[in-house]
Amino acid sequence: MDDGGGATSFSAGATLKLTTPSTSSPVDVRVLDALSGKKAHNVGPGDDAFVVFLLVNHPGTDYSAFRSGTRFDIVDGGDVVGTGTVQARVD
Repeated sequence: MDDGGGATSFSAGATLKLTTPSTSSPVDVRVLDALSGKKAHNVGPGDDAFVVFLLVNHPGTDYSAFRSGTRFDIVDGGDVVGTGTVQARVD
């Protein structure tokens, strides 16, 4: 994530929602791993972090927008609480 903003921390196992400029509705992802500074597996408000996500499969959802280089927002209750860039995608 590039920008903090969430009010609470999250860690591996959490389910978050991501959007991209080309997605019409948020996509569910599960956090597989997170590294924030010196803290492994936990990302707190305002932290810069490297996070590995797993896209949660929902039939009929188009995941093609999530490709390397794509900017995304992490949303919670309609509010953007973080941003990031897709570094790689493994299908």
